[in-house]
Amino acid sequence: MPATGGSCHHRAMQLLLIRHAESVNNRLLATCPDEYFDRRLEDPPLTDLGHEQAAKLADFIAAERIPRPDHMVTSLLTRAVQTAALVAGPHTPVEGNAHLHEVRWNAEPDAAPTPAHPGASAAELRAICPQVALPPEASDSGWYRGGFESAPDAWARAHGVIEPLRRRFGGSDAVVAVITHAWFMQYLLRASFGWSVPDGARGTFFIMSNTGHCLLSWPAAGPGGAEGPDGAEGPGGPRVRWLNRVDHLDAAQVTH
Repeated sequence: MPATGGSCHHRAMQLLLIRHAESVNNRLLATCPDEYFDRRLEDPPLTDLGHEQAAKLADFIAAERIPRPDHMVTSLLTRAVQTAALVAGPHTPVEGNAHLHEVRWNAEPDAAPTPAHPGASAAELRAICPQVALPPEASDSGWYRGGFESAPDAWARAHGVIEPLRRRFGGSDAVVAVITHAWFMQYLLRASFGWSVPDGARGTFFIMSNTGHCLLSWPAAGPGGAEGPDGAEGPGGPRVRWLNRVDHLDAAQVTH
C-alpha cells in the first residue's frame, strides 16, 4: 500500500485505532490454551515480541508509511500503556483514558464475578510512559473501580469515547491514535459506524492482530450534514481507509 502521509483532499479528522502489542496473556492463549484461565494475569505486560511489534510500528510511523499521530490516547491497562510509550516516542502527547480498557466480562457465566483488578497505580503508569497525562481516575490505588459489564454497557462506553473525540477534533486535520484492545475495538468500530449494539457478547467480529491498526476518516461537516465523497452533503459516519493493517511486521511477528 502506498504511503499516505497525514494529508487529505478535504479537511478530515483521522482516527487510527491500534490494538496493543502481544501480551503475556496473548502468548499464553496461543501456546497453552487449556491452561489459560488458570494462569492468565489480570493486567499482563508485553512479551519481548510485543516490544518488538510496537517498535516496528513506531518505525513505520517515523518513515511516514502511515499518518503520523498528532495526539495519542491510550487505555490504562499496562500492555496498552507500554505500547503507547513505544509507538509515541518522546514527542507525541499521550493521554490516558480510563474508558478504553478491554471489555470486562465474567469468563464463566455461571460463576460469581470475582473482584475486578484495579489496574496499575499512577506512579507505575508514569514509570512506563513518562509523558502520559493521566485522568482523575488514576491514583496510588489504581484506576479501575467498575465491575463486569454487558454488551450494552460496553456499547455505551464506546460511544462515550468516540463522541468526545469527534467533538474535540472533528473539522480539523488532526490524526488521533487510540491504543485499545481487540474486543473493545469491536464496539469502537460499531460506535464510529453508527451500527446497532451487537447481538450478545460477540456479533460480527473484526480480527485485530497485535499492533494491527485501522484508519477511519471523518470529513468535516458541511451545512446541515456530513460531507459526502465528492464534497457534497452526504450520510454521516467515517470512511474506512483500512482494517487490521500489519505490514509493519514480518510474517513471523504477526500474532493475535
